[in-house]
Order: sequence, then structure tokens, then C-alpha cells
Amino acid sequence: MFVLDKQTFWGADTTTLTRFVECWEQFYKNSPKIDYFAELNIDGNLSEENISLLLRWKDPRLLTHPKATTEGRFPNELVVRVLNQRDELNRFRRAEITTEEFTKKTGEIFETGIVWRLFLFHIARPWEWPIADQHVFRAHKILFGVDKPKSIDEFTKKYKACFERLAQDFRCQSGIDDSDRKEVVRANKRLDNALMAYGQFLSVYNK
Repeated sequence: MFVLDKQTFWGADTTTLTRFVECWEQFYKNSPKIDYFAELNIDGNLSEENISLLLRWKDPRLLTHPKATTEGRFPNELVVRVLNQRDELNRFRRAEITTEEFTKKTGEIFETGIVWRLFLFHIARPWEWPIADQHVFRAHKILFGVDKPKSIDEFTKKYKACFERLAQDFRCQSGIDDSDRKEVVRANKRLDNALMAYGQFLSVYNK
């Protein structure tokens, strides 16, 4: 009989990366109502509709715009803040402003936490910036012994750097052409899906 053992979860064998992704991505649950890849609009600029739908995809409870209540529909101020900075998102997408400048701008939009701020990095340049989430951080800690990042700088040096290495290996093993941004984003998302599903599993199993 196969018995799960917490101790066997620690440490990552990157030679089995493709098997890891293929195993865990099947347990990832996506929103059937929003076409994530279409809304990224990788070949162009982000529209207000793109941004609104991507934010809803990320957090349907807190980032849906407009908000529906028993009294009617009202603007979601959190989303409106992002929409007001659409030009800055697209300038960062086109590499017209630096990471430092965009970091400052995201701090003006979302004053606390880093997950939503990092999602703005992701939707602007999804081929470079992975999605931040409690579950992928949990998987990262179990696999590589790295604590959850507390700042964008920590995220860049720890999680993003590790994800980039894994993603490049996975794309290489999958025969993905790195010059094709759409294929890069799709392959990277498969890795993200697997890490998220694995992190969700760990959160339940550890209880």
C-alpha cells in the first residue's frame, strides 16, 4: 500500500520537472467564464476590458468590477484605481518605464501586500513575471526551502528567479520556442498551474 509521507515532499528533483507538471496541472481549477490567455492580449496593449476581466479572474470576490449588491451595481474602487493607471501598465509592457518605476506605481495603486501588486507586473509582462499566490509560495517553500517573500524585491530574487530557471528547463524539455511569447506564456502557465495545485494539496494535507 502507498502511504503519503510529509518528509518525502521536501526537496525538488528538477530532472523530473515535466512529470511534476503533467501530474499536478490536471488538478488545477480554472475559471471557465474568462479566457485568461485572450485577455492578456500579448500582441497589443491592455484595454480596460482586458484589465477588468483579468482582475476578476485573479480574485472574483474582491476584484470584480462593477460590484453587484442588493442595492444595485457600483464601481469597484480597487479596480478603478488600476484602470486609471492603464497607460502605465502598457508603458511597462512596452519597456518604456523601468521595473523600479513600475514598482512605485503599483504601490500607489495597492498600498498593502504584494500579491495584487505583482499581478499587475504579471498582466503587463506575463512572459517575464509569474503569478504570485499563497499556494505557489507554499509549494516553493516545500520544494526549495525558501520562505514566502515579503516584498517585491524578495519575490524577484527568490521566487521569480527560481521560477525562471524551472520555466526555461520546462520549455526546453517541451520543445517550446522562446522567441514565441504566446507559447512561452502558455508553457509558463502550465508550470504555475502545477505549483498552485501542489500548494493547494499541501495546505489540505498538512491539516
